[in-house]
Parts: sequence; structure tokens; C-alpha cells
Amino acid sequence: MTSSLPVNLVYAKLSELDLGRAREELLPSLPAADQCRYASLRRPERREQFLAGRLLAREGRSQGLLGLDPREPDFPGLNISHSGPWVACAFTPRGQVGCDVERVIPRAIDTLAEVACSLSERARLADRQAGDPMALFYRYWTVKEALAKACRQGLALDLRTLEVSLDSGALFYPSSIVPGSHLAAISVLLEPFLAGAMCLFHDDSCGVDWRWWRREASPAWREVRPILANPLSGRPGAPDLTAQA
Repeated sequence: MTSSLPVNLVYAKLSELDLGRAREELLPSLPAADQCRYASLRRPERREQFLAGRLLAREGRSQGLLGLDPREPDFPGLNISHSGPWVACAFTPRGQVGCDVERVIPRAIDTLAEVACSLSERARLADRQAGDPMALFYRYWTVKEALAKACRQGLALDLRTLEVSLDSGALFYPSSIVPGSHLAAISVLLEPFLAGAMCLFHDDSCGVDWRWWRREASPAWREVRPILANPLSGRPGAPDLTAQA
């Protein structure tokens, strides 16, 4: 029987991490590129977010509960995200993973949707019977950001060419994105006002075992269940969903 591919996300509040100690002990041990990146950051909060992400990555590396072998010399697939006081890191032993977390705070979603959502998604946001449009937008946004990071395209990817269908459990994306033969994703609400998502491109003919961990101040790692969770199956070759001007 084929076992599931583990994908784990750990998240924490910056205030619950000992970043002073991390600055003294972790920073000097980071690769030169990471140290240069840290030094280039001017805003103190950005430095804290950067260091916190690397701290979670290092701690996750040593946690047997993540399904990783700490004796292996190289990091497996991982990805870091941060939003305000929150930081998250996703891990997988195989494939390309992307994650995103976002605080659900009031924003001008009509303007943002014009550059981030397909026409049908924008219609869904305008449908008041579909629920809270702000919460729905953030779920669209986090899935798309996670996918853009998983395929290593970032800002170069037009988010309007992606379409998230939470009802049918489908994530449509251009067939030109080919980092893996399978795409699995999941949209979650981790905390009352913290949306998140993970996307994984992989070549395994198996399921994906999504798990979430809250890193607390103790320090301790506690497995958590998201308030909401919608698994999504990737479907390449979707029609052109780009909104027309």
C-alpha cells in the first residue's frame, strides 16, 4: 500500500519566539546568502520576520514528528511565509511546496480582486449569498500565493490565470506550469483571523498527509486542527481566466 506524502506546516507568533537568542546563535550559522539578506533588511520588523522563519525551519529540521531525518545533510522542500506578527514554515521530504499565511484584516478587496482573481471568482465575491467576501478573498489569495511560491514563479505569475473552486475542490492553473506531474493544495483557517494555504507539486502517485503545528512559547510544538480546511486538486490546462480590461 502506497503511503501518503507528509506535508507539515508549523506557525508561531513572533512574540513567542526567542529572537534575541536566535540572533546570537542561529544567525552566524546561516548560509552566507541568508546573512547578507538579513543585513540588507532595513526595517526591524522585517528582520524579525526573516529570522523567525529561519528559526522555524531549523527547529522543524530537528523535529522527528515532521517525518524528516535530521541526519540528512540537505534541507528537504520547504517554504516560509509571514504576515504581521505571524510566521509559518512548510516542510516536505519530496516535491516543491509553497505556503502562505495572511491576517484577515479589512482591505480594499474590490481593487485587489481586479489583479488577483478570475472573472468567476470576482462574481463569487460579489454574491452576498456566498458568505463573507473578505474571508473568501483571503482564501483565494493565500492559495494563489502558495501556488506561485510552489512553482517558483512568484510575482511573475498572473494570479488571474488561476482559479480556486472551494465548492468543487478544484484548483485550475495554466498547463505551462510543469514543476511536477501532480498538484495538491489545501486552504485553511488556522486561527479566527489567520488564513493559510499550502500547495505541493510532486511526482508521487500517492495521497498527501497535511498536518499543522503551533509552535508555542514554552517552546513546545502542538498539533492543531484548522478551523476550516478545504483540500484542492490541481487541474492543469484550464481556459484563459485572465480578466479582460
